[in-house]
Amino acid sequence: NEANTWYFQWKAGLDFNFGAPEALYAGQVMVGTANATISDSLGNYLFSCDWHAYYTKNGSIMQNGVVSLCPGFYGLTIVKWPGQNGLYYVFTAGIDFDQGFYYSLVDMKLFDGLGAIIEKSVPIESGYDVCSRIATVRKPGTQDVWVVTRKFTEDAILAYLVDENGFNAEPVLSY
Repeated sequence: NEANTWYFQWKAGLDFNFGAPEALYAGQVMVGTANATISDSLGNYLFSCDWHAYYTKNGSIMQNGVVSLCPGFYGLTIVKWPGQNGLYYVFTAGIDFDQGFYYSLVDMKLFDGLGAIIEKSVPIESGYDVCSRIATVRKPGTQDVWVVTRKFTEDAILAYLVDENGFNAEPVLSY
């Protein structure tokens, strides 16, 4: 259900909460590259982000939510922190391979459930040379999530684990 609502360019979106997708026209995302959306476990839309800002469910820019790093074309994803109520990691990969890999932490318990960024654009040292594409995969049998991206200098795949302890900055490398 956390992926039941999608928003993408030109304020358009899709709602999958009722079986067949329903068109949405009131989103905040204007640019089609690098955007992400997350809903709660019941499918209720929580927030979205794009290359410019983090947007609340009411359409306003989230507290501390103006983006300071421009993500690449597919370099933005949201991951719920397993076992932590209302905390979400937002991972950003820069548009060029030398712009790095970062995370921000969103606390949805703040500002009456509209959320705020409490850690912003924290560099991930081992991801200094990642490409602008990020994928996420749930670890089988758990709520843990692998965040996967590609390095350029070593021609390797990086997999970072997000579990009940938070984000593990030491990746598993696959060559």
